[in-house]
Amino acid sequence: MVLASFTQLSTATKASYSIIQAGVARGLSSKAINADIALRYGKGVRRQDLLQGMRVAGGVRTQGLNISNVRKDRRPSYARFPTFAPVTSNKRYLVQYEVRWSDPETGQTGSRYITVGTDARLTAGELDEAAKLAYEQGQGAARYKKNETLTSLVPVGARQQF
Repeated sequence: MVLASFTQLSTATKASYSIIQAGVARGLSSKAINADIALRYGKGVRRQDLLQGMRVAGGVRTQGLNISNVRKDRRPSYARFPTFAPVTSNKRYLVQYEVRWSDPETGQTGSRYITVGTDARLTAGELDEAAKLAYEQGQGAARYKKNETLTSLVPVGARQQF
């Protein structure tokens, strides 16, 4: 199955992509996602365009989840990553991780997202290490609590940029 790239999506779908991506991750139907878009923007997206956007978002999510099935000393299939035009990073490959953490003092748990960008085709283990390093460096920022402990890393999205 050939996935459409992000650049082939309609303007309305591109503008609503973050809502579409979140809806696909939650397993929502196209009708529910379009209702969320209409709630935010006052107007929904044409169904055909929405479904194409959902296929792209599903492909990004599937490729990210597939990385967790790759042995740590092997490389994921970078050629299968859906293609996007560069938006915020000039790196060729972007892998998004959900970082789950806990606070041993309060017992609070939570998660945040980190994107690892690379031009090299790293192994799954190297991608995980880069995500851990990015999380540790982020803990130095004043807005994060210093006593959060990383409990797990879950790859949730992967794409390539041209």
